[in-house]
Amino acid sequence: MAVVNLKSTLYRAAQIGGPVPDARLVKGNVRRATGRIVNAADDSANSVYRLIRLPSDVILGPGTYFHNAGLGFATTRVGIAGAPAALFTKTTSASVEEFPVTAIEAAAATRLWQHVGLAANPNAEIELIFQAAANATGDGSMNFIIEWIDNL
Repeated sequence: MAVVNLKSTLYRAAQIGGPVPDARLVKGNVRRATGRIVNAADDSANSVYRLIRLPSDVILGPGTYFHNAGLGFATTRVGIAGAPAALFTKTTSASVEEFPVTAIEAAAATRLWQHVGLAANPNAEIELIFQAAANATGDGSMNFIIEWIDNL
């Protein structure tokens, strides 16, 4: 068996003009935004709660977290306009907390646009939303953290 000494993708290729590693992977900044949505008992199906807008090419981090135990809807759906369950959908009573991004996905540099199922990078901001699947079952709220890696 050969003894090898190889470099990871975080190094620039040895030959002149080799590909430059993605700056988000080599020296990206981890950022977090903490938020909360509140619903009323009379909020109806298809109500939209806007969570955050992010550049489409950020890497979502494993610290992305939704605590939906107190949400006043039977189903928790987080996604984008036109695909409200693109990030995840769960029965609220069965899902006290949701971590939709694994450490493996973050390490693989899965971009936001890929997480929400887009075919190509729109090179624009993407707005994450919660959209009600049915009428509210009571007053409630959902705390969340969105974690992402960028190179700004």
